[in-house]
Amino acid sequence: MPAILLCTGLSSSLQSAIDGVVNEIAGPQNHFRYLSHPLRSVPLPLTPVVALGNCHSLLSGNEDAFLATGLSVVHQRNLLDEWLDAVTTFVAGSGPIILVVDAVYFKSYERWATSRGFPMHDIISNGRTLDTQPQAPVLDIDLALQHLKRQGTSPHTKTPTTPLSFVPTSGDVTSQCEEYLIGIVGQGPVWFHGPKRSAGSSVASILLEEMNRQRAERQKHASVEAVVVTTGADEGKLFLVSPSALQLLVDSVDAVNGSEAALSSTIVGSLTKVLKKDDQIVELALLPSSAVSNCSVLEDYVGSEPSLEHLRTCEHARRSRGSERVGVARTRSYARVGVMGNPSDQLHGKSMAVSIENFWTDVHIFESPSVRFIPNPITDPVEFGGLQDVFALSSGDGYSGGLRLVQATCKRFFQYCQNNNIFANTASSTTWARRGFTIAYETNVPRQVGLAGSSCIVTAVLKALLLHFGIVVLPEAEAQAQSGTGVPIIAKEVLPSIALSAEMDELGIHAGLMDRVIQMYGGLVAMDFTNKAQMEFKGYATYRSLDARRLPKLHLAYAIDPSDSGRKHATVKQRWLNGDQEVHDAAKTWASLVDELLVNLEGDEGTSTVSTPSTLGTKLGELMNRNFDLRRKLYGDASLGWKNLRMIEIARSLGAAAKFPGSGGAILIYCDPETVNTWKLKKAMYAEGFVLVSLHYLP
Repeated sequence: MPAILLCTGLSSSLQSAIDGVVNEIAGPQNHFRYLSHPLRSVPLPLTPVVALGNCHSLLSGNEDAFLATGLSVVHQRNLLDEWLDAVTTFVAGSGPIILVVDAVYFKSYERWATSRGFPMHDIISNGRTLDTQPQAPVLDIDLALQHLKRQGTSPHTKTPTTPLSFVPTSGDVTSQCEEYLIGIVGQGPVWFHGPKRSAGSSVASILLEEMNRQRAERQKHASVEAVVVTTGADEGKLFLVSPSALQLLVDSVDAVNGSEAALSSTIVGSLTKVLKKDDQIVELALLPSSAVSNCSVLEDYVGSEPSLEHLRTCEHARRSRGSERVGVARTRSYARVGVMGNPSDQLHGKSMAVSIENFWTDVHIFESPSVRFIPNPITDPVEFGGLQDVFALSSGDGYSGGLRLVQATCKRFFQYCQNNNIFANTASSTTWARRGFTIAYETNVPRQVGLAGSSCIVTAVLKALLLHFGIVVLPEAEAQAQSGTGVPIIAKEVLPSIALSAEMDELGIHAGLMDRVIQMYGGLVAMDFTNKAQMEFKGYATYRSLDARRLPKLHLAYAIDPSDSGRKHATVKQRWLNGDQEVHDAAKTWASLVDELLVNLEGDEGTSTVSTPSTLGTKLGELMNRNFDLRRKLYGDASLGWKNLRMIEIARSLGAAAKFPGSGGAILIYCDPETVNTWKLKKAMYAEGFVLVSLHYLP
């Protein structure tokens, strides 16, 4: 029996409350204690169960008990562990267990999987990172079903199984499975009213009891082929579904072409959907209607009722003040996609890029006696679940975390300020170099998929340093006019070059200016790198901000498995340096594509005529295809990688235009709304293990 656990839901009330509690117990002045606490911003399914229990101790005044729960999160049992124990016992090795997670927390679940020995290939990202994106768990279920169909082998037993078929080609479900277990973990710990349990009752044992109860209940209604699941948005749930009922669920998604808006109108945070058979509404509640809110886990598990109102107060206070603390500054850099011209930014060509709100890096900085970097527990791990955990993480992520980027940026920032007398004739001219600060960072940019994840950290740190040291950023002409006024000033145009030097000169990362320009400027930016003399003399190119609202809607598909993007540039860049005419001609062609797109975005020089949205979309698609085709010819298939090429093939086979947004691992897609069915494209990507998301531009 396959089991699907939905560890999704970006902002459950209990998770928000716990974040508020961590903030409260750290106190208004102890920023290090707050930013380094392992329970801060941890997804609810990975929250240690003991932490939930110790919330009661906290509310009784015992702060140390709660703080202690975060000292060894890797080793502590969390809600997902309890779910997994119960599910594993229930399915008894008869089927795979699939986790669907939000992209914003994917690395956290990957970290959990390596520490527990759970198969990484059975954790699927749904691509969701924003609270504004509709929550439709039925889409996550469909994603898991595609994964099961593609696998055809149980990863736990490693024994061949009959390939599963869920998405109908002839209207019938062909599967030997009698039922499927689906659990909604991410919205809160599951709990059910019933006899009072003792404090010693484990979450797993109660979950297992409920599964058995539901199995008995479902056997009474084996002939019913429709389901209504009525639950609250903040409740963790589980239920058993027959193949026919599940098929109806999938059909309901296909009927609206996977419209998140249409589905989320009835499916928000939980599966609340009425399915029809022969035009008759058949109701079968596969969950007890008495399921209670997630906070009641505290009452049942601890054995006495804490002040739940206090938890809600903590949550409200956190939401009111956002994620900011007095004395702590936060800066953010967003991932980017290269819309046109890349990779000619490294070849003195032209490019255009846009910032996307889907993925980002946050940096927190505050005053401290010395300079201190807080390791990120996900990307800079210092604690492991065992040697297999060390092996898995080292094999996948290597040995280069984010702290090297933080340190390199600080070095280059100091070097630039010192060499250019930024603090000369200012009040802090003799003290700035000894001023202390503490930095912590968080990132959800997928690694090595060509979305500028490393420069995202670098530019966010650079912004934090500028803010902390009170440096005013102005366009070059204004910066020169105001020099010598006693205020530290840096020209905006040089900031991308400082960021690039931290990666290229300090760490040997092959890169170009495009990523750093768009992350320092934001929005949609056209960049002209053709003036070699200017770049050699001033250290920067010509950058022009555009109206991102004019850009047609784009999508991003990416592979979960990372690849090293840096190597892909090395050979072509060397050929360019050697004067290879084919490479120089390609750079000029890519630059001309940017010029063509600019004409359609802004009109010809001296006129105000611009393309209509429809014409602009058509032209954008044409230029995107030409951009990629030239790249493929120049780099060769072996360098581009079969997964990247397969994503391109899938997109183009359904009529979409596609190119690389960066160095590889992801593709940028334009879907003509008149001719391309985006849902079919998403299903096709799902079917081969790729994630497809709609992009949100930073204005």
